[in-house]
Amino acid sequence: RSGGGSSNHDSYVDNPRFLLELPFAASPVLELAAVGLRGGGSKPEDVQLGLALSPEAPTEQPAGDARKWPLRSGDYRPGGCRLAAASLPAGRWLVVPSTFTPGTECGFELRASAGRLAALPHEAHGLQRQAVQGAWDRQSAAGSPNHGAFWKNPQLQLVLSRPAELLLRLRAPGTREGRSAAPPSLCVALFDGGEQRTEATGRGLSRARAVSEGGLYAY
Repeated sequence: RSGGGSSNHDSYVDNPRFLLELPFAASPVLELAAVGLRGGGSKPEDVQLGLALSPEAPTEQPAGDARKWPLRSGDYRPGGCRLAAASLPAGRWLVVPSTFTPGTECGFELRASAGRLAALPHEAHGLQRQAVQGAWDRQSAAGSPNHGAFWKNPQLQLVLSRPAELLLRLRAPGTREGRSAAPPSLCVALFDGGEQRTEATGRGLSRARAVSEGGLYAY
């Protein structure tokens, strides 16, 4: 299963991944094209496609590079898309092709004008999935640390029986009132110890082991 859809969906981690190795600095152009559907349905030229490019290791972003990672090909386009990445240093880069709609079974061709592409296991390979639903209400909608009551946000305890790698993903599917609205900017933080955060220990993110997007709220 590799049709994870766009990053709006939890299943995005199921998409194919490729390693782009650049032996020297370059400005590669990546091109993605649909070549055939499995099981019929829409024509390949009607399938909405997108590309994302980022450093293989999130902590190894190019020094002095102010671009927001991952780089993306823009709006999903029917049949194919193109991503031009200017002035990349030599190194290892992660490429993720995706369809807009999860579950779309479609063949594709991925080409790079520079470097060498190699297939990788998808991001969710070997993970045990667990989904928890919650909500922000009048008591727990405390917002970011800037508002002075961060510890009042919902808290969950994660118990690990052995060392592990974690992938945490937070999304807000809609408002309780059912109104259409812009998606809220979100953040998830992981703290050591498992004890509930209080006003003394949970006013901010400085004690967190890990924070999504480096502490920036994103949607």
